[in-house]
Amino acid sequence: MNLDNNNIEAWFLQRKESDFPDGHDYVAKYRTIRDYIRLYIHPEIKAIVKEYLPDSLLNDHGERHIAKVIDRATDLLRDNSVELSPYETFFLLLSIQIHDAGHVINGRKEHEKNARKIISKFDNALISTPERKYISAIACAHSGKNNPIGNLHGEDIVYIFSTNVRIKLIASILRLADELADDFTRTSVFLREKKLIKEESQIFHEFSACLDSCKALTKSKEIKMIFYLESKHISNPINKNGIDTFLIDEIYERTLKTFTECLYCNRFLPESARINMVSVEINFCDKDGEDFFKKVSYRIEEQDYPIFPKEFNIFSFCEKDLIDEGCQMTGEYLNKKLATPNVAKV
Repeated sequence: MNLDNNNIEAWFLQRKESDFPDGHDYVAKYRTIRDYIRLYIHPEIKAIVKEYLPDSLLNDHGERHIAKVIDRATDLLRDNSVELSPYETFFLLLSIQIHDAGHVINGRKEHEKNARKIISKFDNALISTPERKYISAIACAHSGKNNPIGNLHGEDIVYIFSTNVRIKLIASILRLADELADDFTRTSVFLREKKLIKEESQIFHEFSACLDSCKALTKSKEIKMIFYLESKHISNPINKNGIDTFLIDEIYERTLKTFTECLYCNRFLPESARINMVSVEINFCDKDGEDFFKKVSYRIEEQDYPIFPKEFNIFSFCEKDLIDEGCQMTGEYLNKKLATPNVAKV
C-alpha cells in the first residue's frame, strides 16, 4: 500500500470527500469520534481499571498505545500489495481507537465486548448502524482464542452503502498490530524505578520495558523483536501467578505467542502481507552499556512435519460435520448404526 511515507492515519486524513461512499466527509467523522475518545475516554481508563482492579496496574491502554497500534498497522500495510480503500481505513482506524476503550465500562473484564457500548454513543448522523455494528465487531476480535475473526461474519466481505468492506482482513490487521505494540512505550519508567507497580503486574511491565524494538518487516515476512536485559533481570525472578519466573523465560513464552498470533492472522491476510517468522535478539548489558553475557538470537518459524498433540484428531477440526445424533461418526458408531433395525440407509 502506497502511504506516501505517512502512517495510515496521516494518509487517511488527507483523503477527500469524493473518496468515500456518497461523498460523505468521513475524515470529519473520524476526527470527531477520535477527539471525543481522546478527551473523555482515554483519560478515564486508568482510573476505572484502578477501581475494578485495585491491586493491579495494567500496561498503558490509552492514547500513546493507540498511536503505537496505528504505527504497527502502518508497518503491516506498507510495502506490500494490500490496498485498503479510504472507507476501509475508516473502519480500521475507528476500531483501533475503541479496541481498548471498553476498559472504561468495568475494567479489563470483557473489555473487548464493551467496545460496542463506546461506539453506540455516537448517533446515526455521525456513524450509521451497520458501521457501528461492524466497527465494534472488528474491535471485539482483537483478543480471545475462540476464533474471533473467523466468527465475525459468514463472508469475508460485507456491503455497506453498496461498498465492500473486508472486515476479516481489517480485524487481522488490528489484532496483529495490537500484538506488536507491547514495547517500552507501554510502561512507566517512573513507576518502575520507584517500585510502585504491583507484584502481579510487574512481569508484564518488565517485558515491555525490555522490548526496545518490535517491527514488522513485510518484505522479508518477519517480525523483528529486540530486547535489552540488565543483570537484575537475570538474578531476580518475578512472581507470575504465584510462580517465580525469570524474565527471559517470559520472553521465550511471549515471543512464541507472537508467532502464534501471526499464524492465526495469516489465515485472513493475503499472501503478500503474511508473516512467516519471528526473529528475536536478546542483548545482555547493564546501564553502562557493557555486555555481561553474549547476545542470544533465535528465529521462530514453521519447520519439519506438523505434529499435533495426542488429544487432537479429525473431530477436533471437523466436529460439526462429523457428528450424527450427538455422536462422533467413528467406524464403531457407524457399524452399530447400520446394525440397528430400521436405521435409515440414505
